Amino acid sequence: VYKRQVMTFLEVKAFAFFPFIKTLIVPFPFFVFTFVFTPSSVWAQTNFGFNIHSLAKESPENIKCILDYLASNCQTTIIRLWGYQNTFGIDGLNNLQKVLDAAPANIKFIIALEDFPFGPAEANPASWFTAGYKASYRDYVKAIISKYKNNNKILVWEIMNEPHCKGNSSCFPALLSFMDDISSLIKKLDPSTHISPGLMGGHLGWNQYGQISRLPAISANSCHYNANSNNLS
Repeated sequence: VYKRQVMTFLEVKAFAFFPFIKTLIVPFPFFVFTFVFTPSSVWAQTNFGFNIHSLAKESPENIKCILDYLASNCQTTIIRLWGYQNTFGIDGLNNLQKVLDAAPANIKFIIALEDFPFGPAEANPASWFTAGYKASYRDYVKAIISKYKNNNKILVWEIMNEPHCKGNSSCFPALLSFMDDISSLIKKLDPSTHISPGLMGGHLGWNQYGQISRLPAISANSCHYNANSNNLS
């Protein structure tokens, strides 16, 4: 029997309290719900965390200060951040180590490996998901997973932030094949870490969402919610 472990990540400014979880609200709230499929004996409670997208670009001193504060004062257990190759100048292969070194013992990370809205796939999703990703992204995934595999501070490798086909239904088989290829690669290199496609919940039908979720190597998934576009409906 498997449970859906819900971890909620918030880009937030001010506190509010719900009966079941501590959360935060901003004028344009953005919620990332990540579901990890695990045996019922593991991760059975709701965890709380933050998106800190560009954390890896900060200095080691700033990273430590941020993480220590969140762990001590906000009961934070999860941080989601970018581990991109070139997008936004993240340089995850080299900069991720600073984050892992600074992390308190009770914090784990979800690491997104590429961005869709501002990354290389956005211009022509069908082409990129078919062959474009093999130019450098696949090798990058292999390099970063090989470097940081079996690290118990990494909870989830996220294949891409908010991938979709921009409404082109003929692109979906390519997206599905891409997800199958990359998730299988990650699983082979780091079998103990969860893998999520990073879906936002919108721009894909629920049947398509389900097909990706049921891929053999996928063990987590996500839905994103913001005030201007309810992707959970």
